[in-house]
Amino acid sequence: MRDKKPMTTALISSMTETYDKERAARLSAFEDRQKSGPVRSRQFEVYKKKLELAAPKPGPAMQRVKDAPEARFNKKKSRPPLISIDTAKPGSDFQQYETMNYVQPRVKGLLYDGISKESKGRWLYLRERTIPGPDVKYHYQVCSSWEYGWKMNENIPSPPKPIHGRTCLVRDTFYSRSGIPGLKVESAY
Repeated sequence: MRDKKPMTTALISSMTETYDKERAARLSAFEDRQKSGPVRSRQFEVYKKKLELAAPKPGPAMQRVKDAPEARFNKKKSRPPLISIDTAKPGSDFQQYETMNYVQPRVKGLLYDGISKESKGRWLYLRERTIPGPDVKYHYQVCSSWEYGWKMNENIPSPPKPIHGRTCLVRDTFYSRSGIPGLKVESAY
C-alpha cells in the first residue's frame, strides 16, 4: 500500500503540472494525426495483399459479369391495368396477375348474410373457405410447404366399386347395432 502523504500545496501543484503536460502531449499528437490525414496500419495492407494473392484469378465468366449492364433495382416496373376483381371475368387477362382463384358467388354471398355472432356472415364464409384445399383456391404454390399434397386428388385414383355389390351386406351386418358413424343410417334393430 502506498504511503499516505499529506496533501500539500507543493504536491498539488506537482500533480497539476504533470496533468497539464500529459494533456498537452496528447492534444499535440492528436493534431499531428489530423494534419497528416487518415493512416492505415501496415497490418491492414499485408492482410489485403494476402487476400488478393489467395483469391482466384477472374476468368471469362467473371469478365462477362463485370461487362453486364448494371441492374437498376429502383426502376419502376410496369404494372398491369387496374381492374376490379368484381368486374373481371374468370379466364380474363386479369387472372394471370392474381394468385388466388375467384371465390364462388354462393360462398361470397355468405359474407352478406347475417353476422358472426349468429354463426353466419364472416364466420360462415371463413369456415366455407377452409373446406377446399389450397390447390383448389390458388393458381400455383405460394409457398414451398404446399409441395406435399399439391394436386393430390389428381394423382390418386378413386378406388373402384366392387363388382358384386358387397357394401350393403357389410353395412347391414357389421354396423347393425350402432349404425354407420359417417352416414345418417340408423341400425335395423
